Amino acid sequence: MEKWFDAGLITMYVLLTIAVISLLFFLFKFLFFSFRKSKTTVIGIIAIVALFIISFFLSSSTDIGLTLFEKTSTNPDFSRIIGSGLIFAYLMILIVAISLIYTMIQQRFK
Repeated sequence: MEKWFDAGLITMYVLLTIAVISLLFFLFKFLFFSFRKSKTTVIGIIAIVALFIISFFLSSSTDIGLTLFEKTSTNPDFSRIIGSGLIFAYLMILIVAISLIYTMIQQRFK
């Protein structure tokens, strides 16, 4: 049973790696050959990276006690990365909710 699980896991990682490499290849191909069309994509990527950097600086690594870090054998830096991921997710949910409300209000007044 474990052999099938290991083989499936390895196959999944190989397919995921192929998918990510092909995604990056076609992304850079599109960016280089049609840069004028991809300005909004570049702006979106920059905005998402900026939002993650902001969430990283907003997160704290001292929100839980040091005994928990010792029990789980992790460090406060890892806790900060987890916190920034949570704050990033909350900010993305907030942005999506605001854009949905804005779209609904805008459609009502048309």
